[in-house]
Amino acid sequence: MTAAKLDCTQDTGRSRAKRSQTLLSTNSKLTEASSRACLCCAPFNAHGYVQSPVLEDGAVAIKQYLAHRQSRVDEVLSALRDVGKVPGGATARELTISIYQNLPSSLMLAAERSLTLALLKLESDGLAQRRNIERDGDEVELWQARH
Repeated sequence: MTAAKLDCTQDTGRSRAKRSQTLLSTNSKLTEASSRACLCCAPFNAHGYVQSPVLEDGAVAIKQYLAHRQSRVDEVLSALRDVGKVPGGATARELTISIYQNLPSSLMLAAERSLTLALLKLESDGLAQRRNIERDGDEVELWQARH
């Protein structure tokens, strides 16, 4: 098995994962494989401040990561449902600001990209929909929960 990152890495505010569902699927497969046999190489923490970048138990780390990602997707769905009370929907930026109210502005773009991945997953799962409208002379993408 080849080495794989356990996370959607951030590099100067750019998310490297293309689709959240692909990332979650890949990590689920890694969890299954690491439960059956030892990985050919030690898994490393993709980011954060830790004593050691080597993870002691890759399967546990992946399961924790998947639970974290799912909680983020659930948080976005909840925000979308709240937005549904207002006609039209909300942009990814508006949703990001509502969810991450206390986040430093330097991290807001990375948060918006991560949130957009969650929106795409929800759309793929049939739980969200988007549409383009003109707002103040610009075309914007609005998101809503599907009912």
